[in-house]
Amino acid sequence: MLTSQVKHWAKLLLKPEYKSAHLRRQELNRIGNIPRYTSTTTNILGTPIEILDSISFWYSYREIFEQEIYAFQTNHGQPIIIDGGSNIGLSVIYFKQRYPNSRIMAFEADPQVFKTLSKNINSFGYTDVQLINKAIWNAEGKLEFSSEGADAGRLSNHTESSESTESSEILESSKSSEQSESFEQSEKAKFQTSSQAIQKVAVDTTRLTQYLDQPIALLKLDIEGAETEVMLDCADSLDRVEQIFIEYHSFANQAQRLNELLAVLKKAGFRVQIHTQYASPRPFLEVPTQMGMDMQLNIFGYRDK
Repeated sequence: MLTSQVKHWAKLLLKPEYKSAHLRRQELNRIGNIPRYTSTTTNILGTPIEILDSISFWYSYREIFEQEIYAFQTNHGQPIIIDGGSNIGLSVIYFKQRYPNSRIMAFEADPQVFKTLSKNINSFGYTDVQLINKAIWNAEGKLEFSSEGADAGRLSNHTESSESTESSEILESSKSSEQSESFEQSEKAKFQTSSQAIQKVAVDTTRLTQYLDQPIALLKLDIEGAETEVMLDCADSLDRVEQIFIEYHSFANQAQRLNELLAVLKKAGFRVQIHTQYASPRPFLEVPTQMGMDMQLNIFGYRDK
């Protein structure tokens, strides 16, 4: 025990990368002890940013900065990225850190979340990021939006019968006091509902197709159930998109439309890889829902080299 402690302190003193990783873990554990939907700030990315929800941040940080699920290759000196569903800005910050010369169009529908997004991006001093407070949809106009205060807000026509605030029995919501498995716990809690009240607000909507008139290095869509309608609407405008990421949401009270989404990608010339975010481990026996969903997938579309 003593030997391991000595090694640990020696690494902290002699290895800057080890010390940085240790400090990041400590900060993530601190954030993990904060109740859900409690605003706080963190310097984990080198510049102060505001967080609206501890669990959402935890999970997003892991996916974006540790697993780097949005990493891509491009030959463009100034790649253009469309970020649909930017939330508080973690994806935008990642893109700018990895692709400093990139130009980004960042969409966030939730008015309150958009305020935090703007604050966080401005704190980094980015001048080539266009922030757009609109929901991506298949028409210009206004629609009712269901806001839950973190990253699960969605257009209300995708939330009927799916706004229950009851927690599922299949996942544990408790966290250990020591937070030794913080990332694993956050992954479980990510898909749990909470007692947070859903608020209805009217938001502006915009069509994605009008932004696809130029080469797009990456199109990222995390738009909480609107993805199939949006992709069908812009199916004939995807030829200039190099890579595409879509978070697919299957709602238990609606017909599954994964086949329609994949058909659009195939027609546009994309090959796909699919990662599971949430699905029943025993679907023949039970299909529990989380926040109204019975399945959630990450779909990566890319073109043959």
